[in-house]
Amino acid sequence: MLFGKSNPAKRRNASPLERKQDALREKEEKLLQQQAQLKRLLEEAPRLREETERRRREEFFDDQRLAHPIQREQHTYYTSIPANPAYVPRRTRKQKRDDLYIFLFLVMALIGVAIGVFYLIA
Repeated sequence: MLFGKSNPAKRRNASPLERKQDALREKEEKLLQQQAQLKRLLEEAPRLREETERRRREEFFDDQRLAHPIQREQHTYYTSIPANPAYVPRRTRKQKRDDLYIFLFLVMALIGVAIGVFYLIA
């Protein structure tokens, strides 16, 4: 307490004015504690924000390095890291077309291998 130590429980014979002053002192002390806590929070906020951004960036780039080379090309329109790292952006038409070309190439290769095996057996 700021204005001296007094315990309203010990002062049963206190006047209404003294009880009100004690209540105001307690309220003031609580408010000062809350103010100090909020000041600490405001001082720590930029550091915490930088840490979370750095962590998101590291996770994003780690995922990029571990990705398959075909998946490494990401043609998204986002200029910053998404707020939700679990969110996967939709694939573009170019990515879908490239995947279709790879699929068709693999099917043609499989047909070629099947024809080669057929001629070796026959």
